[in-house]
Parts: sequence; structure tokens; C-alpha cells
Amino acid sequence: MSIRDGEDYSPGTAAATLNVLMVAPNPFFVDRGFSVHVFEQARALRERGHNVVFAAYHCGRDPDGFRVYRSLRVPWYGAEQTGASLQRIFIDLLLFVTTLRALRAEHFDIVHGHIHEGAFIGLLCRPFTGCPVLLDMQGGFVDELTEKGFFSGVKKLLRPMIATTERWIVRHADAVIASSGRLANSVDGNLLPPPREVGVVMDGVDTDVFSPRPGSPELRRELQLPAGKHVVVFLGLLMPHQGIELLIEAAALALKTRDDHHYLIMGYPNVERYRAMVESAGVLRNCTFTGRVEYGRAPEYLALGDLAVSPKIGETEGNGKLFNYMAMGLPTVSFDRAADREILGDTGLYAEPGDIAAFAAAIVKVLEFPDLRQNLGAAARRRAVENFSWRAVACNLEDHYRNMLASP
Repeated sequence: MSIRDGEDYSPGTAAATLNVLMVAPNPFFVDRGFSVHVFEQARALRERGHNVVFAAYHCGRDPDGFRVYRSLRVPWYGAEQTGASLQRIFIDLLLFVTTLRALRAEHFDIVHGHIHEGAFIGLLCRPFTGCPVLLDMQGGFVDELTEKGFFSGVKKLLRPMIATTERWIVRHADAVIASSGRLANSVDGNLLPPPREVGVVMDGVDTDVFSPRPGSPELRRELQLPAGKHVVVFLGLLMPHQGIELLIEAAALALKTRDDHHYLIMGYPNVERYRAMVESAGVLRNCTFTGRVEYGRAPEYLALGDLAVSPKIGETEGNGKLFNYMAMGLPTVSFDRAADREILGDTGLYAEPGDIAAFAAAIVKVLEFPDLRQNLGAAARRRAVENFSWRAVACNLEDHYRNMLASP
């Protein structure tokens, strides 16, 4: 029975089963942050008794236990591709057709549109189905494209049109949530006029799966990590907006101060590009690149670390990797972004954004003081357990769904 059939619903309970169509305009499922965010939200909602179905691009793996409506396959776009491109306009059109097919094939109470494209597709379907649309923002549309260098050359002419589209999506969605307080504040009163407000639904982490443990000696040997050295870990996309170049420069500086540590850089794409940068910096023997790490094995790999780093500098996006670092009990060094402060609180060690020397000094400081390392890691673990469970995320989502469906 759906909530539209008259079943009572109250905050914090899952008495009313909701049928939710999550529109994920990306390769899904693949081993990177967007997919993890979407999948874990859906899994937490399912554990609360709700029915979640996906509409997604043609490429990626079907998550166990979930149904996925997939867009028509195009041979020139694969699961490895990331970031914005004009070709995604065509793929999003195919996803619109797929989403409309799903909405006509079965009853849904809500379209949960991930990022602006997902909500846009839901809004285009709404006149045909009447299904309300929630926009789940992971960043500002125009701001993210700007930070990632999309508006270069003739594409800068698209900026006014995309800005108008972003404003239209935000104002016409039935509800809007954001992954951080900073992002919500940037939308409130700017893109979304009062009295409407943006809700905050931060990411979460499964603290039973991501939990402190000894590193596997077998995996350490497999990766040929040097014995007797501390391991500094990074797990995420190897893309410029993640600050990988800055991490390489900071590593080179830190290694000049003390050479008792090794960098385990996990993720994709561009592995060879960044390996060449490490070699040019003269620290190739101090760095190991793993390539893609399956999400299910992420805790095993992170357990090899004594310290985690996040050199992301852009201000528009969240930073989901921090939740996993915290749950693993890893002390974390990051640049002092508002989104990172909101997640780590006092459990992180911060450097001014873009200050490579300060970032390197923070790494060295954590390595030099075992008590600091232990205290930061323990505090991070407590914070993750107490504040960032996926169950809490699901309850928060339920409240936003309820408020949206109750609105006239």
C-alpha cells in the first residue's frame, strides 16, 4: 500500500511503504562516490520498509536486490567515463524516455532525482504522471561545471542557459535537499526564494562495515608496501578537482622532512597520468597506485592506512570519502573547506585551501605524534557512529518525503 492510499505516516517510523523511483543520471553502479551515495540511500530506505527502483544510464552493475530501468545502450559511452560532457545531453534524453516508461509501467509515490539532471528528467515527466519530484543536490550545477573547466572555449556560451536551467529546476522541484549546510545556504534566498527552504541530508556510512581493524599482511605484501613505514591513504576519483596534483606536491615536501611513510593512492581514472607526475616529483618509490578498488573491498584497503588525506579544494561539492575515513578511525588531513569542516568537525587536521606546504606540514605533524594520531582517529570514529549512520539518513529522507507529499 502506498501513502497515497490513505495510510498514516509519522516521522521516525516506516509505517507507510513508499514506492520511490531514484533517477541516477550516471553510470550505475560503479565504484565511485556518486554511485555509493545513491546505493546506500536506497539500501537504507529499503531496510526501513520502502520499495526503491532505479532509472539509470545503460552502463554499470545492477545492485543486488534492486531493479534498474536502464536507458538504451550507446556504444561510445562507458562506465569508466566521468564528468560533464555534451554527449551526456543525448544520454539524458534517453534516460528521460526510460524514466517515463518506468513511471507508466508501475506506481511510484516519489521521483527522487539525484543531482540536477535527475530532477530535470523527473520534472519533464511530471506533466504526464503527476508524480512529485525531489531534487537531491550534491553541488551547485553551474559552480561545479565551472570548477571542472567545462565552460572553456565556445562552451562558455552555454553558461547563461545552464544557469537559467538550474534556477528553473530548483524552483519547480516539489522539494529540494542538499548534501551540506553550506550548499543549502547558497541556494536559500538565491535560487530558491522564501518561504521555501532547502533541507540538509548529509551522506552517511555503514559503521559496521567500515570499522577499525588491523591491516591485512597478505594485502600489504600483494601491494608491495614497504615494511616498517606508515601508510598515508587516499581513496577517490583521480581527477583534477580532487586535488591529486596538490597531494603529489605535498607528498614530495613531506617526504623531504621525514621518509618513514608511504602513499597508497587508490582510485581511477588517469592512473598513468598521475604516476608520471609522481615520477617527475622524484617520489615514485614512495607511492603505490592501486587503480580501481571495488566498493566492497574499500574497508580492507583503508585498514592499511595510518593516516588519510583529502586534498579536494573546490567549494561546491560534498566529500563522501571523509565518512569512510572517519568510520575506519583514520586521522584525516584535508583542506579547510566548509563541507569538510561540517563532516569532520574537530576531528580533522586542516590546511588553508591550496596551501601545499601547510598540507605537507599537517601530514608530518600527524606522523610525528602517535598520541595525536590515536586521539584524532578515535574521535573521528565516535563522530561517525553518533552522527552519520545510513539509518539516520533514511529517517531524514522519510521526513522530507512526508513533508513533500503533505504539501498542497
